[in-house]
Amino acid sequence: IRRIVVFCPLSEEAMIGIARHVCRRLIDQWRRKRDIVVEISEDVVTAIGRLGHRRNEESRQQEGGRIIQKLLDDILQDRLQRLMHAELPHHLTHE
Repeated sequence: IRRIVVFCPLSEEAMIGIARHVCRRLIDQWRRKRDIVVEISEDVVTAIGRLGHRRNEESRQQEGGRIIQKLLDDILQDRLQRLMHAELPHHLTHE
């Protein structure tokens, strides 16, 4: 064994920071790939970070920051895609 890496549990503030970073990536991705502007309020970022922290604690720190991406996929991505399809004309969303 050459190295041992010790991971400390992520704090709630760290999880909120991860949520902020992942949300920025999501916003950028939707802008670049779909030419759609998505706005995510700081309240939503904070709520996702706190929920991620709570879920990570419940898993005994097994999830780590990965839980944030999972939550964003479940909470935001699915809703954004449903909204996008609901607002586009029928002939553009169904082939």
